[in-house]
Amino acid sequence: MNPILIIGVDQPGHVGRFLYEAALSRGLSVELVDTSLAMGSRRYFQSLAWRAARYPLRIKKFGDLVLQRAEELRPHLIISTGLAPLTKRVLVNLRKSGVPAVNYSTDDPWNPAHRSHWFLAAAPYYSKIYSTRRSVFPDFQRLGVSHFQWLPFAISPDHHYPEGKHSPPTAPSSLSFVGGADRERVNILKPLIRAGIPIDLWGGYWERYKATRPFSRGMASMSDVRKILSNTTCALTLVRRANRDGHAMRSFEVAAMASPALAERTEEHLELLGEEGISALYFDTPSELVSKARWMLDNPLDSIRIGTQLHSRLALSGNTYADRLFTMICDF
Repeated sequence: MNPILIIGVDQPGHVGRFLYEAALSRGLSVELVDTSLAMGSRRYFQSLAWRAARYPLRIKKFGDLVLQRAEELRPHLIISTGLAPLTKRVLVNLRKSGVPAVNYSTDDPWNPAHRSHWFLAAAPYYSKIYSTRRSVFPDFQRLGVSHFQWLPFAISPDHHYPEGKHSPPTAPSSLSFVGGADRERVNILKPLIRAGIPIDLWGGYWERYKATRPFSRGMASMSDVRKILSNTTCALTLVRRANRDGHAMRSFEVAAMASPALAERTEEHLELLGEEGISALYFDTPSELVSKARWMLDNPLDSIRIGTQLHSRLALSGNTYADRLFTMICDF
């Protein structure tokens, strides 16, 4: 089979890198083109351009680079990830050359924080779009995209696994959440704080908010995340509503680390994480969040059992990035 060309962020923790590593692990010929090359080296000017129009300064040169590599490699498939800086011009030329290009859409392109006119203009020219959220399908259809499919996030076995799993605890620990802060998430956490639930918050910006500042534990490396989630009695599992998420990358990572998940109740979470009380607990309201968090912390043995069931359900059954990669490859 000809090589696979992946267009994505070449940094740990990003989907493009996960797919690249998955391809290497399966012995495939693969190349990863780092989308940061489209941003340019002049950070000040790039920052202005991004704030004004969500526009990468070197998007044309980046597109020319992708076309050049496609001509040289003649790849079986090009997989771009997220809001990859490929314009309509590039996709039209790839189609003319007979090279299929798909997009693994991992953000909501209509979220004002991400919306980019060049991506929306290019979307109908992909051979297919795979999205981690079903909520955007009507928008893609109105845009003129004719082939799309739900393809959830996944697990990288090299990075997402239980680490330093503790012996069953005899006393309550704290609720753990790993992820960046925003106003929406702070508002979700406030009832827990008022109820006196002990919480630990890992990630950026928690110190910016008065309510969460005392619980901010700083940034966490992937190794830190493994240790935190592998040893908590309650792993809060949130989505970003502004992103119209039904699940998130962390939903799978929590499962991979056998964490007891207390997840926002969404259709996708229910489908992926499984039955209430068996492999996860769910909440809709602040009172439900508080009561279930308290129950998990007061019943650590039962919580650990739930985490173990979740691990068996998701981490051991065809939910790796290699599985996602072969889903896309086999379509072409």
